[in-house]
Amino acid sequence: MKKLERELASNKKEIQQARRRLKTAQVNLQEAIFEIMKRSGSAQSEEAKRTETLNQAEQDLRKAKYSIDQQKEDINVAYQKYEGLEPVQDQAKSNCENITRQYYAIKKKFSDLNSSKGNSLAIFGQKS
Repeated sequence: MKKLERELASNKKEIQQARRRLKTAQVNLQEAIFEIMKRSGSAQSEEAKRTETLNQAEQDLRKAKYSIDQQKEDINVAYQKYEGLEPVQDQAKSNCENITRQYYAIKKKFSDLNSSKGNSLAIFGQKS
């Protein structure tokens, strides 16, 4: 009987040790599951971040293309206005040059008239 009691006590100790090992294994298992879930979630969140970054980059690219197209259109309109103003500018420049020449011719005649005071032939210009 003592032998059976010792075996029973030994078995109880083994059962207690087995239960402790079981609890330790369960805790380790839960930690491993948590770590796996964390890595899985992390991988999913990293994928979501990359997808979001890619979507944002594509959206920025579309905005930039639209902006470039708008700027090209503005440049074409401005160039057409410039091309339309160029003949007007050339005509105004030519008119200004003609008026300047006429001004200097009149100024010369006026100074000739002032210098000849009384010489009536100066009105008609110099003899050739």
